[in-house]
Amino acid sequence: MNWDPTLNQIYELLDHNRYTKAIKLIENQLAKQPENQLYLSLKAVALARSSSGNPAEASSICDKLINAKTPIMNENILRHLGLALKDLTQWDKAVTLYERSFNHLNVPDPRIGEMLFLSLVRCEQFNKQQIVAQKLNKAYPQERKYLFWAIVSMVSGYRSQNNDLMVTVASKQLSKTLDSYRQNPAKVTTEEFGEIVRYHVTLLMSNKDYNGAIQQVLLEDEPFGKTLEPFDRKSLLAECWHKSGGENVSLSNALYIQLLENEK
Repeated sequence: MNWDPTLNQIYELLDHNRYTKAIKLIENQLAKQPENQLYLSLKAVALARSSSGNPAEASSICDKLINAKTPIMNENILRHLGLALKDLTQWDKAVTLYERSFNHLNVPDPRIGEMLFLSLVRCEQFNKQQIVAQKLNKAYPQERKYLFWAIVSMVSGYRSQNNDLMVTVASKQLSKTLDSYRQNPAKVTTEEFGEIVRYHVTLLMSNKDYNGAIQQVLLEDEPFGKTLEPFDRKSLLAECWHKSGGENVSLSNALYIQLLENEK
């Protein structure tokens, strides 16, 4: 579709909350092209946001586009519908919308995948968000955030279900990633590696694997050197020692005292 100058006016009106005028312009265009998905999606946004609008009509338009014969692949239309569904607080419909588009392609579209992932987060559908993150990570391994999304989804599922197995799996996956980065340091910066170490230690402690966490903190991560800042390493180590109990509590207390004195 060629760019219609009227779209600039509509976007301007929406940006300034002038929804009634925006709806009028949109309806003028829909009179000429009643099935135009872009204008329909914009109308849904205006109706959902306007104090004098019609939420039921906005919802009906969203339903029509969500259930279109061919999944919507236009990113602008998807974003418009996402905004309308957000204002209507219909998160489950947003999941259906993005899911159809995401699954329509053999190779995942990262932008649509991210929309789907975030909508699943809002609905607390941990298993599905983990699957989406894993698909994105497999298709785009250079984007390290997708791996972390998958791991965070595992942990969220674990916390919601009190399932110790999930955090163990997440920890093993992260450990495997750490080993991979140690073997090929060009894959990750020292700062990024430090963030992974912190997260791994947190996972180990949440699974009460304090000895594993202690070993991870004490590890000399060559060729990176000690990737954690000295204060971070010591505070994490003190926490691990304290939670592991026994004679380590004395070590923990001594380290806490040292940290407090250094802060004076």
